[in-house]
Amino acid sequence: MFVAKARNEHPDSNVTVLLPRRTFDPLLGRLLHDRTADKIAQAVSLIPDAAATIVPYDVESRIAEAYPDRFEQRIAHEFDKLQARLSRDEDRNVEAYAHPERPPSAILVAGLISGQRATIEGRVSEVQDVTERGRTLRQVVVGDSSGEMTVNFRAGRGAADIHPGQLVRISGKARQTGDRRMSMFDPVYRVLEDPAKAAESEDSDRPG
Repeated sequence: MFVAKARNEHPDSNVTVLLPRRTFDPLLGRLLHDRTADKIAQAVSLIPDAAATIVPYDVESRIAEAYPDRFEQRIAHEFDKLQARLSRDEDRNVEAYAHPERPPSAILVAGLISGQRATIEGRVSEVQDVTERGRTLRQVVVGDSSGEMTVNFRAGRGAADIHPGQLVRISGKARQTGDRRMSMFDPVYRVLEDPAKAAESEDSDRPG
């Protein structure tokens, strides 16, 4: 080793070795991880009157100067595009769930006219039992992309099988009083989609 040779030629001298340590950005660092300087320093330290000093050398800054459109930047750019695409897909899935497409026979909640019969399809967001004037009503809030409406069922008139998250079709006469939300009383309804039952079915289909 040249360190031992230099020490033998100059026995009264101390030998110091400067070792560059190449540094990279995190992504390239995982690919080009290099501990050669550490290994050499460890070997030098075993020689009497010899020492090693590691000097960091920023390889990335040199690469950036020579190659502005470097590999890591291209990877980061492609990753950002992929992340944005996945985010858009997720947003579309959420929108499709919350506001599913309706058939021609159904209209938007915003298109309901008080006093006229109509059919709407929407997602159930809330179900609760309320007492008004001594009678108990089951109130169901149903919404589509245009807004929400309240569907009221008197005792014994159904809705026991309606739960939040379901997609339902509601047919009845629309009513509106003052600034209150559009509503219907005891309409005909049908549960079109029940995520809870679908999840239970998937669980039962999985091998035990």
